[in-house]
Amino acid sequence: MPRLDETYRRRALPPGSPRHLSWLFSAAAVRDPLLAVYALLAEWRATMHAGVDPATAAGKLAWWQEEMRRLSMARPVHPVSRFLASLPGADEIAFDPLEKAIDAAVARITGQPLTRREDLADRADALIGGPLRIAIRLGSTVLEPLALEACTRALACGEYLARALEERDQ
Repeated sequence: MPRLDETYRRRALPPGSPRHLSWLFSAAAVRDPLLAVYALLAEWRATMHAGVDPATAAGKLAWWQEEMRRLSMARPVHPVSRFLASLPGADEIAFDPLEKAIDAAVARITGQPLTRREDLADRADALIGGPLRIAIRLGSTVLEPLALEACTRALACGEYLARALEERDQ
């Protein structure tokens, strides 16, 4: 199986970060899928950074939407997407949550407000929780879908809020 380029690995798992620690202490079967998802999230997060011109960010996210469609058709071109597609079981996974993650990223860069608690939970779940569920599904054969969704929604909300606080303090 191909390895993910070191540049993408460093972006996905900055030493000492919560993502690095969650990857480090995860079950061996989940590490490659988690690395792939974290690498995608790192690419998208760089696009959503406050210093990126909104028009440039929108263009990059449009490209990523196309890339997620290509991934769903088993024809990705980006190295991270190709790594994800090469993982065992990837041909049996529906990658729709990754398209929803891009939609959530677009909502964020276009300033769509989070007016209710449910809006926050939905956006965080789309942007982080759905992709995490893909990683867990690729790394596990025994799942209880409702428990998995509850867990990843909670993790997604926590990470989304932590990142928002980091960005506010910069």
